[in-house]
Amino acid sequence: MKKVILVGGASFIGLNLIEKFLSDSYRIFVYGRTEPSIISENLTFIKGELHEISEKLAFLSPEEIHDAIYLVNTVPVNGSLDNYKQEIANNEAALTSLFIIVERVIFFSSGGRVYKDSKNPHHEIDELGPICPYGKSKVELEEFIKLESMRLGKQFLIVRPANPYGKHQNIKGTQGLIAVLLGRIKNSNSIEVWGTGNEVRDYIYIDDFVNLFIQLLEANDLPFSIYNIGSGGGLSTLDIIKVIDGELSGRCDYVINYIKPPSPLIESNILDVSRLNSVVTEHKKTSLRDGIRQLISELEL
Repeated sequence: MKKVILVGGASFIGLNLIEKFLSDSYRIFVYGRTEPSIISENLTFIKGELHEISEKLAFLSPEEIHDAIYLVNTVPVNGSLDNYKQEIANNEAALTSLFIIVERVIFFSSGGRVYKDSKNPHHEIDELGPICPYGKSKVELEEFIKLESMRLGKQFLIVRPANPYGKHQNIKGTQGLIAVLLGRIKNSNSIEVWGTGNEVRDYIYIDDFVNLFIQLLEANDLPFSIYNIGSGGGLSTLDIIKVIDGELSGRCDYVINYIKPPSPLIESNILDVSRLNSVVTEHKKTSLRDGIRQLISELEL
């Protein structure tokens, strides 16, 4: 039976990965503060803080388990952090502990926050230019992982996701445009659009994302250590609102309020997925309309 550790597995992406791993007969260990809302005899939750990883996962070894998937985000996606340097240090120490325990650390970075503004799709070799603390933290930790893997003689894989959306996403949060829009509509609130609404981003349905990631995880002799995972196409905020409105067919009333952002927004962020497509075999692509329709059904809107 294949085994895997998820650090921070109670998240949106984590829960979807757990469901997929269980359906593929994996043995899963989840480490973190919050227990995932999934119960299975093949899932073991280990409660702990980042600084306790070495102690609480000492019963595991590289011979027993090959991969650790790092899903932790201790730097806010939207906002600032007073103790930024300390949080980076905490993450670095946790990653070092994982490298010692397993053969390969898989780090979830960000395809939406590490690249510069560009009308052309971003390739993995593009110069990075994060403009927010969250994006900067991902770049710093990517660099740390590269150096630490060389120092310890271990493997690493860095994944840069686009904007996944779908099942298990928090509709009451501030992250994930599609989920936030549906959440506000469900609660009869106004929709806040930052900027003009013409800003373009890369969105991918969560089932498609998970399928592509699992293919990367299970591939032998990957030619690269960093991969974008996205749709390879772009949609504006207004495009998404139009699809949502069409799917709801007038069932909900809402008002759009345009908000002037405190700083300039990136106009376009689309991921080049040619590197990914060269190593995966299944390329299921759920349309935005079908993905939103499925999420609306699950939310019972």
